[in-house]
Amino acid sequence: AEIAGFIALNNSLVSEGFGSRAKVSIVSFESDAKTLLTTNPETDSNKNGTKDVEEKLISLESGGGTNFEMALQEAAKTLRDIGTTAGNGNVIFMSDGKPNQDNYTDEVLDLQKAGVKLSAFGVGTGASIDSLKLINPNASIFTSTDQLLGFFDGLGSGTRSFKEPGLGGVSIYLDLNNNGVLDIGEPNQLTAEEGQYSFTNLQPGTYIVREVVTSSFSQTFPNNPDYHTAVVASGQTVNNINFGNTTPSPITLKIQDQSVTSVTEDGTNNLIYTFTRSGNLTNALTVNYSVAGKAIFNTDYNQTGAASFTATGGTVTFATGLSTATVTIDPIADTTVEGDETVELTLAPGTGYNIDTTSVVTGTITNDDRTLTPITDYAPNVNISTGLVFSTNGGGNLSLDTNRLSMSNEVIGVQNGTKSNFNHLFGLYEVVDAQGGINTEKGVLKPGDSDYAFYALTTARVKDFIVKAGNSDIPSTATQLGSGVSLQGNKFYAPFVIANCGTYFPNLQQGVEDFIAAENGDVNRFANSPKYVQDLVATEVGNEFNNAPRFVQEPVAYFSFGSANPDKSPHLRSYGNGVYGFEDLPATATQYSNNDFNDAVFALS
Repeated sequence: AEIAGFIALNNSLVSEGFGSRAKVSIVSFESDAKTLLTTNPETDSNKNGTKDVEEKLISLESGGGTNFEMALQEAAKTLRDIGTTAGNGNVIFMSDGKPNQDNYTDEVLDLQKAGVKLSAFGVGTGASIDSLKLINPNASIFTSTDQLLGFFDGLGSGTRSFKEPGLGGVSIYLDLNNNGVLDIGEPNQLTAEEGQYSFTNLQPGTYIVREVVTSSFSQTFPNNPDYHTAVVASGQTVNNINFGNTTPSPITLKIQDQSVTSVTEDGTNNLIYTFTRSGNLTNALTVNYSVAGKAIFNTDYNQTGAASFTATGGTVTFATGLSTATVTIDPIADTTVEGDETVELTLAPGTGYNIDTTSVVTGTITNDDRTLTPITDYAPNVNISTGLVFSTNGGGNLSLDTNRLSMSNEVIGVQNGTKSNFNHLFGLYEVVDAQGGINTEKGVLKPGDSDYAFYALTTARVKDFIVKAGNSDIPSTATQLGSGVSLQGNKFYAPFVIANCGTYFPNLQQGVEDFIAAENGDVNRFANSPKYVQDLVATEVGNEFNNAPRFVQEPVAYFSFGSANPDKSPHLRSYGNGVYGFEDLPATATQYSNNDFNDAVFALS
């Protein structure tokens, strides 16, 4: 087992890049001790493909007793012979732990004074480590080469690996007032080239031993607390209590998917900020960052993944062994028309890392709510044409006429002409011509174009004029809400009806606005509404605006132009003399629809 362990260690040195830089000596010991070989780990003198170290180890045979004293003496001599500088030597002592004598403490002390790192291992399950602990108090038994290699790969563990160089020029001090600062008058030492230090002539007592961490390193051991406690007896020396240090991890920050640096506030994508570290991953690491941008935390977006997050800054923690951590920005949907908003994260200074990404990393939340520009240029008088589009001429007010009869025999009269179980809303919107075009920021939209219904009910709709009718299968009177509206001359207007709007949205003064919000899936607006309303709105999230009704009672907007309607069929009929009739059921619902166009009948004057 000793031979296999040494071969594995030698191969590890080669693979780690020490093949030509390190010196390896093999000291065998039985009843006496002798140095068998001193060479580089990768040397193959006879070019036979087997390293010299392996050849020498394989040639060893077991013999008599075990003499620890002579083995340690030979190790010390070999280190001197090869010119090992103080603090730069390693003695790896492997044995079954059963020496034939126990008078080797002087040899151990001599090696310690020379700054040699001593490691001792009991080999095999039957090994005894009591005697090995005189060489190294942390002696342990290993039963496989993997255990041995793992011990020497413990970077950041507080146990100095033979692969880890010592650090010179580091201030070690006795923190007499335990304030974490090297104060004037406190005992302190600068470490030698290979990291050694000592405090002598101390009074008996308990001391806090700390290091002053240099700017290019971060302390990895001890870390909780970040100091050692040394109990000193009279005349005792404090020396070479280990502090672990590593070069701080460089931290980078970017948005994970560079093709997704902007997202819509009501979309499915999120902004994912990825923090990356390299170097020593042995310990968890917390990194600071600042938060800025036009978007407001908890108003415009939520986050997940951060250890802490506020409107101005936060932290993210790398778990032990992991090189990445993420913070996810999830936009909050609203119906407010606003500019695009940014979320800006910037790495901020902290302990244990360096900042590689110094620039601001910006993600954008784009506005997906459309600007609504109401018609406000009202002026007097209107002349009602005999068609489905009428134009204004002169001055006057537009209002509902409940007194006069239609010239058509198909309509009994406006006052008793409405016959429907549904509760409808009737209104007007401005068009640019008799073909129903609408002026928008996209240009003129024609019936059948995408978003026609939305702009007809928002930017083009005549505000402050709405008529309700229906809610009974007995002929009833249409009722105007408000005092009517004045219209500017030389413009065209067309009617629309929202079937059953008043049933779901009974506040008729804002019924059209409620219908628009519902079609946009604004669930927050209806958080306190009846469940059947909330269920309706929930189905509209991500759905088409003014989609075809999925059930007979579902509210839907119909226009004068069949191509603008979800079923592409006519739903408004002009009876002349300013009288309009409305059919409230979709053409596809043939088992219900009778196309009588008396579900709402209106006359305007």
